[in-house]
Amino acid sequence: MKICMFLIDNIYYDARVQKEAVSLIDDGHEVDLITLNEKEIEDKEVFLGITLKKISIITRGFPKNIFFWVLKYFEFIIKSLFLGFAKDYDVYHCHDLPTLFMGVLIAKIKGKKVIYDSHEIYTEMTGAKLKKVWRLIERLFAKYADVTILTDEYRKEIFESMYPKVSNSKIIMNVPELQKNNSKCSRDLSVEVKLKENEILGIYFGTLLPKRFLEEIILSLKYLPDYIKIALVGPVNENYKKRLEKIISDNKLQEQVFILKPIRRNNLINYVSKADFSFVFYSKNNINNKYCSPNKLFESLHAGLPMITSDNPLILDVLDKSFVGIAIKNEIINSKLIAKSILKLIKEHNIRRMKSNCEKLSKEYSWNLEEKKLISIYKQLYKT
Repeated sequence: MKICMFLIDNIYYDARVQKEAVSLIDDGHEVDLITLNEKEIEDKEVFLGITLKKISIITRGFPKNIFFWVLKYFEFIIKSLFLGFAKDYDVYHCHDLPTLFMGVLIAKIKGKKVIYDSHEIYTEMTGAKLKKVWRLIERLFAKYADVTILTDEYRKEIFESMYPKVSNSKIIMNVPELQKNNSKCSRDLSVEVKLKENEILGIYFGTLLPKRFLEEIILSLKYLPDYIKIALVGPVNENYKKRLEKIISDNKLQEQVFILKPIRRNNLINYVSKADFSFVFYSKNNINNKYCSPNKLFESLHAGLPMITSDNPLILDVLDKSFVGIAIKNEIINSKLIAKSILKLIKEHNIRRMKSNCEKLSKEYSWNLEEKKLISIYKQLYKT
């Protein structure tokens, strides 16, 4: 089949889209991806076997407010529709809500199939002014999807309660592939943080955002021995980066805390595996975050990293299956409790046992199982 995927994010850092597209290509399908023309991929027409149809947004340099965001989004819609209509595809695969309208419109006009791949509870991620608009768009167009894909049972139940008319919803989880022993990474985390033989490294990886308890993570070092270091790896807003750097400087933690640039998803697990443990913290400030299905949870398992986590439902489900981490109640997370949890986790008998458990549990949460569901969904689309 010829598949057209729509994505409004950066393909280099979207593990889910990468895995789905590559699995479909390996199964014999042709995959084109209509996406934003990010600087990193300007000179590339093909990435991981995916043909990139890149959209340059002329209005992208305009001010960042709601009015101009709508203008930029409208430009993306028009150009996406043009590219989507230009080729005869069999399936239109929409990644998240902002791309749903284009896929449904083209598929229904052409008499083709459409898949809505809902990575998030998107209507809970937007500001109050846009929430009602996105909810209306989702209510109007989600029911036309031939299949809706959700990330876990919690989000599936929420989605189906919000939109009773949506049928044929499936679950494909945010989990990594089983790692190959020969996988390589051009970056070395232990070198970047100047890690010495007897030092211990904790890592947070993913977008550095407020309400992910990053400030509490940094300040936990005030209650810990100086042989413990922390790396924060991921994209970050410049203003928030300055705020974190000030906390580090004010507390004289420059030799223990490192803010590092993002790592591409295809190298991530190899890179973060040089750490000793990870942090997986999410607030419960909205439904999407409360019922998060974080990549970093499962990537930590595959990297053999025991975790210190918040007590979100899906995270607790994983921790309940095996001793792979320590959860702190979301409402009481603070720097002292984080420090106490780190000291408990790094006890030699605990960390050895957790690392072994991570390896075992990673086989249960692997893309090698999830991709079979994806391939089955596609086989059923045109089955008569």
